[in-house]
Amino acid sequence: MLLAAVPAAPDSAALARSPQAQVLRQQVAQRQAETRVEQARGLPEFSVGYFNQSIIGYQQLELGVERYYGPGSRFQGVQAGVAVPLLRGPHKARVQAARLQEQVALAELGRYRAELAGRIDELLARRAEQQERLAYFEQTALPQATVITRLSTLAYKAGETGYSEYLLNLERARRLRLDYLDALLQHNQTVIDLEYLLGAQ
Repeated sequence: MLLAAVPAAPDSAALARSPQAQVLRQQVAQRQAETRVEQARGLPEFSVGYFNQSIIGYQQLELGVERYYGPGSRFQGVQAGVAVPLLRGPHKARVQAARLQEQVALAELGRYRAELAGRIDELLARRAEQQERLAYFEQTALPQATVITRLSTLAYKAGETGYSEYLLNLERARRLRLDYLDALLQHNQTVIDLEYLLGAQ
């Protein structure tokens, strides 16, 4: 029997491996980061600066007095500032919009998880039915097809049945084998769908 590997029932870790769920979680994280950025833009900004420079040559001071500064003369200074946003309305609106986008992304992730869980449950039920059908074929139908082929061939060679009845029996055995292969294909496709949804490697 050529069965594909059967994934286990889904758990939260399996749902987390779903490719689409990973994309949606990244979108949620991006929206949360955007909300934090918008919130940070409304905070006061503090700045501090320091400079140290030298001026070589004659410099004119107040009242027309000139003075010479050499390489050893250093000028230093410190600068500090605070920027406080004055208009809070637009900022609050941007933060609120970012929070709404975050909630939309979370709702989308929740909706997808619910859909995924429903789809996985559906595929698991289908897989169970298909396994029962495969068991029927392997335990009953395929041995019957072998018996039908063997007995029909013996009966035809012995002259007990005609050629058309012989062909009819061979067609019935062939149809059982083809139905088994079709059931096996459907089962394997269901397993592949489950593996994709569960993010199996």
